[in-house]
Amino acid sequence: MATTLTINEEVIKAGETAEVKFAFEPNTDYSLAIGSDGLIQGLTVTGGSVRNVIDRGVIYGRRVYTATFTPNANLDRTECSLIYDVAGTGNDATSAIFIVDTRAPTLTGTPTISNPTLTRANQVSTITFAFSERITQTSFTQTA
Repeated sequence: MATTLTINEEVIKAGETAEVKFAFEPNTDYSLAIGSDGLIQGLTVTGGSVRNVIDRGVIYGRRVYTATFTPNANLDRTECSLIYDVAGTGNDATSAIFIVDTRAPTLTGTPTISNPTLTRANQVSTITFAFSERITQTSFTQTA
């Protein structure tokens, strides 16, 4: 394989991006063709888009380019990959599978209330609920 194609994240969440790296072996076509839309020609992307290509020059004898992967919205733990295939160049490469998870967690099941019949001021009741995935938020704000 004349080209290696890597992405620096295994899981990409909403609001995150990842770095994509193309490294061409010596004695191959060292250039990435960029279309007028800013997309890399010959690159098939699932789960998002790849833009902002930067030519990093020759590093350890290999021509290196980096770009930014931005995930699509509303994907729920979707397996994605990048495939670089320009006909006739011999520079084909496929990234490792990575996960795009940009859908917000949802409540699962029915919440439970420890004391549903509060009758006096200052009584306390615990409400327990579960989300579809681990969350890092520690407090919530009530909305209408």
